Amino acid sequence: MTTPEKAVGDSNKFFLFELANEDVEKLELQSYHDRLPDGSNGAHAVIIGMTIDDEIKPGLLARKSKRVYL
Repeated sequence: MTTPEKAVGDSNKFFLFELANEDVEKLELQSYHDRLPDGSNGAHAVIIGMTIDDEIKPGLLARKSKRVYL
């Protein structure tokens, strides 16, 4: 859907991480394809289902994610 370079844009400001949707679903969260309207990232997705007070799930997702080096 995109390349790592296009997804990051400015690699001096941003990093790219990948996360398997299977890991999202195991935490009873949902992900939705959410292509950015400016066309800069056709592979963007949104994860929903966490509350602002949730301190566990964000950390679990972070541990499952892997940095994509450009």
